[in-house]
Amino acid sequence: MSRKLDIELLVIILVIAVSAGHIGNFLGGFERPNLFWLGYVQAVAIDAALAVCAYRMRLKSQRAASLAGWLFFCGVSAILNAAYYHGAGASVPLAALLGAWAPAAGALLGWLKSTSDAHAERQAKAAEARAAKRAQRAEESEVMPAPVLVPSFTCEGCGYEAASQNALNAHRRWCAGSNGRERAAAAVLQEGRLK
Repeated sequence: MSRKLDIELLVIILVIAVSAGHIGNFLGGFERPNLFWLGYVQAVAIDAALAVCAYRMRLKSQRAASLAGWLFFCGVSAILNAAYYHGAGASVPLAALLGAWAPAAGALLGWLKSTSDAHAERQAKAAEARAAKRAQRAEESEVMPAPVLVPSFTCEGCGYEAASQNALNAHRRWCAGSNGRERAAAAVLQEGRLK
């Protein structure tokens, strides 16, 4: 079984890991020393929720809720990333710029992933429909066999049915020789040419 490597998903995971590392480091500073790791759990949850909301925005039934979640988690991730960079010594404009790239990349990649998955779903449904049509045609051809055309070897003069074309030809020679003249004369009489 061959499995295609999902590059988009790997890049999303990489962006989440980078962003979560920054956010987790920043949020971990607010936790007790033995619970520092909770900052990383929160960071992964924020960035994963951002990617999921971006992924789900293609569904019409969930578009409004996904957009609200996307805006919220994108904002939270950008602010926390910017706070990390500002805490590391970056100026406020630079920290804002550096803090915005990861949420923007996660949102864009989530949307692109959903688009490619939707395309794959459409292709799979189309292939399934074609397979169903082929199966239906095969079933119909099994139910109704094609009619077998049997050639008719019937003499036009007397109605004799022969088994083959050669037998019909031989009969026609005999039929024309024995009473062919009599039939021709009867046809002429019927038409009224001879009286």
